[in-house]
Amino acid sequence: MNEKKYSEKEVETKIKQEIIGLYEELFKTLWEKIAVTLGGITLVALFRRIIRKVSLKYTWMKRVEVGEEGLDFKNLHRKMCESDKEVMKEGFNTVIAELFSFLTQMTGDILIGELENIVEKYIPEMKEESRTTNKELIF
Repeated sequence: MNEKKYSEKEVETKIKQEIIGLYEELFKTLWEKIAVTLGGITLVALFRRIIRKVSLKYTWMKRVEVGEEGLDFKNLHRKMCESDKEVMKEGFNTVIAELFSFLTQMTGDILIGELENIVEKYIPEMKEESRTTNKELIF
């Protein structure tokens, strides 16, 4: 066989791109679902606040832009995060936890159950984590 050999850095970059792509799809789906109830303007303000807060710990998150259509990951795709893939997942999962915490405080369980089902389809291990972290007020 004539298989191409990839360097460790190339493999890591590919894995990170796949992680970003997964979360990009997840946030797009969540945005579309939540926008029906809260509206785009509210979501822009909410996600800007969450991204700003989360980027204090995960500075690479500043590359994610929030606009009227949702989250834009192109700057993150272009300039890859220096953190390892587990730290990237942790940062994205923190955004989800912050989102769920806010929505729980504002709407109770009205939106959360359906959103948890969406998240679980993309990231099965988030099921228990989202339920434990969304109990504390974040704002």
